[in-house]
Parts: sequence; C-alpha cells; structure tokens
Amino acid sequence: MPFNSYFISPAAAILTTSIYVHITALALNRFQAVYFTFSYEIIWKKRNIKYIIFIIWCIIIFWYVLLSYITLNFKNLSNWIS
Repeated sequence: MPFNSYFISPAAAILTTSIYVHITALALNRFQAVYFTFSYEIIWKKRNIKYIIFIIWCIIIFWYVLLSYITLNFKNLSNWIS
C-alpha cells in the first residue's frame, strides 16, 4: 500500500496533468497557426518550443509539489487538532 500512495499515485497525477497541459499547448499552437499565420513562426521556433515544454514541466511539478505539501500539512493539522 505505501508504494502505491508514495510513487504510483503522484506519478499518475503528474502524468495526467501533463497530458492535459500539453494538449492545451498543442491547441494553442494550432489556433495561432490558423488565425495568426504571420506571427506563428516567430513564437513557435524549435528553440522556443523546447523552452515552452521545459516551462510546462516545471509548472506541473511545482503545482503538484505545492498540492502535496498543502495536503500533508492539512492531514497533520487535523491529527493535531483531534
């Protein structure tokens, strides 16, 4: 049971969130390609895409660490109050 709660569940949450965020980024890419054709190549260069993907992963990991920290502190607080 601890293996699931410490490794599998966080990994599944991070990967699920990353899927949704990457699909959203892809949708924004396609939207800009269709509606803003002339400025598309300025933003979506190969070098910029690497930075965008890196920033997406940093935000996802930071968000999950923050949520885990809040959840753990709330559980500790509720144990302390009881």
